[in-house]
Amino acid sequence: MDFLVHTSQKSTKAGKIVNKILEPTGSTLTQGGHLFDRLADQMEAEVGSDAYKAGDRLPSERTLALRFKVSRAVIRESIRILCERGLLEAKPKSGVYVKGRDDKGTTVQIGRLLKRQDHAFDELGEVRFTLEVDIAGMAAERATPEDIAALEKTIANMEANPKDAVAFTQNDLLFHITLARATHNRLYLALMEPIQDLLMDYRLHSYRHQPDSTIHAALHHHRLILNTVKAHDAEGARQAMREHLSEAQNILARTG
Repeated sequence: MDFLVHTSQKSTKAGKIVNKILEPTGSTLTQGGHLFDRLADQMEAEVGSDAYKAGDRLPSERTLALRFKVSRAVIRESIRILCERGLLEAKPKSGVYVKGRDDKGTTVQIGRLLKRQDHAFDELGEVRFTLEVDIAGMAAERATPEDIAALEKTIANMEANPKDAVAFTQNDLLFHITLARATHNRLYLALMEPIQDLLMDYRLHSYRHQPDSTIHAALHHHRLILNTVKAHDAEGARQAMREHLSEAQNILARTG
């Protein structure tokens, strides 16, 4: 059964927009998560095109359910997913509207995509070596006294909260974000942002399964990185970060 067969009923302007976005592809969709993903992906593909504009209102759930021959619950879930991706906005007592693409929407989408993958932590580890080693080196070259003070503060907060999993890991993550900020290259921050939620999950997972090792390693390696940044030793900072990330991977591997 093709769930994307349109009715012959005359559409409103908003209906035409959705028809354009979710037009038949010739393949059959199945109920459940695969259907939600297909609906969301087809709409995502149209973002930034002439298919619809920010501010356009979608038809009612009932109209969409009839058009696509699915339940209202399926439509409701698809809309929820698109709202989470930052593509749609639900306004109480008004309806669901198309939002313009923005950086935050992209961040949310990438983060959710990564968190759905079975090997997300492994992939994250590989990306961190590519990204954070050079961040450390550039931070060592460019860090200001204010940047260094901010890095010191995150370590102090970690030392003050070793038994608080959330507070400790939040400051652990903040150290790495502050290091990226110390490069004074806005793109490094932009590249780090989509993976922040996954980085937090990564740290919490290690902390909860190997708390003593995680606490000791994080504090030890952060201090080494900080010292190289203070000394403006770019290569030393890169090496310190490599050692930090290698140890983090080792701890993660021991968690099973």
